[in-house]
Amino acid sequence: MSIDSIYKLTKTNDVDALLRLLKIQTPEHNTKNIGVDIITPWTRGGAETYKFVFKISVQSISKTFIFKACVPSSPTIAIDDIIKKWVERRKVLEQYGICTPYLYGIFDGCLLEDYIPYELSGLQRNEWTKELNSQLQYYCNVLTKLQFFAINPFSDLRTDLKDIYVIDFGSDLGPPNASNNLPDYSSLASTWIKENLK
Repeated sequence: MSIDSIYKLTKTNDVDALLRLLKIQTPEHNTKNIGVDIITPWTRGGAETYKFVFKISVQSISKTFIFKACVPSSPTIAIDDIIKKWVERRKVLEQYGICTPYLYGIFDGCLLEDYIPYELSGLQRNEWTKELNSQLQYYCNVLTKLQFFAINPFSDLRTDLKDIYVIDFGSDLGPPNASNNLPDYSSLASTWIKENLK
């Protein structure tokens, strides 16, 4: 994907408009030398998404972003309806202090977000901190409180090594207020940590 393609998808017309959208601040006189590096070309990201990861570099600033394209499992399901559910679930979790990637906008069925670099399941044992453990347990408590009947509660967690982020709000997470008969998420988390930390 070229810079022109990113302009088109985000409905920005030039470098300055794109940088404003992405909240990248640079001196106005020197924004023309912008670099775009493809980190991950369009690939399936999940049952309902394709993803495209790219890095924007301008002057000494580099930031990585992700496009997530909504791909319904059935043509009878409207893309806008799916995205609306994702955003609603996201907001509910955010209200309880759960970290989510910054959402810059939604463009023709594509969400543009900050890219969170590391899969939580890929951390080495020496990278796992008390703070991450505390955040994971808190996430479990929030899932229980809000009655999310998550199919795979930990499969869509990523981290910047400081905070844990929920990055997917689709069928694996499901809707809130789904069930009173919930799994013991805290117990599942303890087992998950033992199985995944290297």
